[in-house]
Amino acid sequence: MLRLPLLPFFFCLIVVTACTPQVRGSMALSRGNAQEAVALYRQALQNDPDSARIRLQLGKALLHAGEYGKASTRLQEALAALPDSVPDNAEARFYLLLTGLGKDDPQLVLARLMDFRPPGAEKLGQTIRLAATRASVRGLTVEETLTRMETAYREGRLAQRHEDDTSFFDLDD
Repeated sequence: MLRLPLLPFFFCLIVVTACTPQVRGSMALSRGNAQEAVALYRQALQNDPDSARIRLQLGKALLHAGEYGKASTRLQEALAALPDSVPDNAEARFYLLLTGLGKDDPQLVLARLMDFRPPGAEKLGQTIRLAATRASVRGLTVEETLTRMETAYREGRLAQRHEDDTSFFDLDD
């Protein structure tokens, strides 16, 4: 009877340890452990140095770790490799704007987000623009602004999926 509860634990342990550094990085970031995510994404990038998606994820992790300059560099590298029409491009542009929260005046960043218009994703853009407008009048901290804008991005992505009824945003972390 004691062995039954241990079985799910061991199964999870096997699954987690068998995951790629990229997947483990996403899991670490979702738990709020940005430093661990950065290390794992760097490891994943060593395994796949041409991956724009890993550079994008590393940029997000660096942003959450407060390393805005490094985040900006990785996101610019990702953008250079991504066509305008793919969802990762919109995500990279969004997060590149957010790196300004640590370097620029947050109100300037929000003003730029109020003009966010990703090609082929109008619903996403509308959601981001509305959230940026609301955040601009609330006097939020950098962390609160980042959290609200990421929430708006996720909501906008979902709204875009429903609007298009396509798989435009099927590439999740």
